[in-house]
Amino acid sequence: MIDQQPLGDSHRSMEILLLEDNPADTYLFLSILQSLSARLHVTAVDSGAQALDLLFQRGRYAKSLRPDLIVLDLNVPILNGHEVLNVIKSNSVLRSIPVLVWSASAQPHDVKRAYDLGASTYLVKPMELEHMESMLTGLAAFWIKLPAYPIQVDGDKAQVVTRFG
Repeated sequence: MIDQQPLGDSHRSMEILLLEDNPADTYLFLSILQSLSARLHVTAVDSGAQALDLLFQRGRYAKSLRPDLIVLDLNVPILNGHEVLNVIKSNSVLRSIPVLVWSASAQPHDVKRAYDLGASTYLVKPMELEHMESMLTGLAAFWIKLPAYPIQVDGDKAQVVTRFG
């Protein structure tokens, strides 16, 4: 497991949760994001149970910030990506967090189920490295630099919209 990866510098970093059990894909994801100028802080976990511990701030993640963006693979141990996505989108505190599915599966039933459960987008991992790099660069260019995100201040009482690009 890779935990709490600081990327870039700023007063307020964008918090990203990466749920990925393939070390090579995790490394590539972090490498691409490190090449950007955006202010990023990535926490990478390799099981659905760890992802939920972070999201619900349990155990070793009790003091972790909730992510602004979640990127998850479907085929991970303990709880799979669909199960984690279902928990996220069924929870009133977590459901507004955008969830990007990043999976090797191009099976129509996986894609449909992810969207039915509330995924913001579904990306099929390409097999070629250059295509993977291009996909991750495009993902970062949009999801990190363009959208405005709700940021919780003092629990659920106040929200401020911010951009990270």
